[in-house]
Amino acid sequence: MDNRELKRILCKYDNILVQIKNSPRLFTKKIIFVQSINDLINVKNKVNKPIYYILTDNSCDFIFLGNDVYIYTFKGNNIEKSLIEEYIDKLDKSEFNIIKDIKEDAYVSGSDGSEYIVMPLEDENEKTII
Repeated sequence: MDNRELKRILCKYDNILVQIKNSPRLFTKKIIFVQSINDLINVKNKVNKPIYYILTDNSCDFIFLGNDVYIYTFKGNNIEKSLIEEYIDKLDKSEFNIIKDIKEDAYVSGSDGSEYIVMPLEDENEKTII
């Protein structure tokens, strides 16, 4: 990982960045990966909210939480997954896949204790979370 470039980003945007230790809950959000820190700053400038970041030895995930979640991942190589990429993989493979099999209105509990009502839409192949 290019530590100089990461330090430059952290110093330049220090006034709008908030460091966190673990991933925020993203289960019900649309997740959008952006190509650069500047793309994330452009999204942030439309809404007065901070950008969160999670720093590990091999990567730094920058996260903007709004109606959608925007993520920029700065990492040393493209082989290892960042903390957020691992978290999203677990979401894709666990709780969210349960929703695909629901045929009628149901309550779904997340591993974090959250609860949701899931109702099938008219199209049998699509589901929604309310």
